[in-house]
Amino acid sequence: DDRIGETPILISYSVLCNSAIVFDRRVAGATYEFGFSGMVRNSNVVMFDRQTESLWQQLTGEAIAGSLTGAKLTRLNSQVVPFHVFRQAHPDGKVLSRETGSKRAYGTDPYAKYMSPGRLLFPVSLPGPLPIPSTETLVIVQAGGAARAYATPLLRERRVLESRIGGQPFVIFSTRAMLDALDAPVIADSRNTVAAAVFSPAVDGKSLSFYKRHGVFFDKQTRSAWDLLGVSTAGPMAGKRLTPLPYTVSFAFAWLAFYPETPVVLAPGPAMPEVGEYLWPMSEMDAPVQRHTSLPASSNPATPPR
Repeated sequence: DDRIGETPILISYSVLCNSAIVFDRRVAGATYEFGFSGMVRNSNVVMFDRQTESLWQQLTGEAIAGSLTGAKLTRLNSQVVPFHVFRQAHPDGKVLSRETGSKRAYGTDPYAKYMSPGRLLFPVSLPGPLPIPSTETLVIVQAGGAARAYATPLLRERRVLESRIGGQPFVIFSTRAMLDALDAPVIADSRNTVAAAVFSPAVDGKSLSFYKRHGVFFDKQTRSAWDLLGVSTAGPMAGKRLTPLPYTVSFAFAWLAFYPETPVVLAPGPAMPEVGEYLWPMSEMDAPVQRHTSLPASSNPATPPR
């Protein structure tokens, strides 16, 4: 729980789902304080508010039990980026201190190798076998009441991905210059993983298209340079900022447990050569869909039947 300016915020992270989400703590005019209930649902953190002790789902922001059942928190745009990106863009920005009064090894990871395919610690309800490893990371773009998920192998290949959803054009910037917090016992020794951000490609009414070269994002129209935060750092557009769009980063099993109808875009294919190929949800001809199947921790839903 924190406050930025006049906005009371809740910064939440579900380690088992790899989902970091920021919410506004105000609901219907009241401001709430939140904590972790100690429970998970579909391996996703269940939070509680200290005023009514209602239970809230972290990934959806919805109250699922208690007097506030059905209420939803308002999401605020946020990004998970390598620290050097934040430090370069905001040299005077505030950073949460590790000097907490408790002697804890904040640089270690008790969930090392958790991302191994199918290694889920708790049962998860899914509508059928996934087309990708259950702990593959998805970047889910949300606009115009629609959602579409992009698997990170596609983003590693493309680095810049442009498309449209719900009538809204968007661009995804991605980089592999961020350490994976769930890989090695010591996070500093972890492998790199994808960091992504989603923006509207329009600035001052002008639509831009982008590419990445030597680790820097450029727009084709003015050849201005842009960073992962959507700020132009050099060129005619210097100082301009792209408008961020709502998106979520989550393990595949977690997002699809709560939003099973979300299309997932994987490798390029003939169905959608400019972006990729929709491989989820599968049609009834691909495989019989058994709704609300509980998957034990030892199951591996990585490979769909052919």
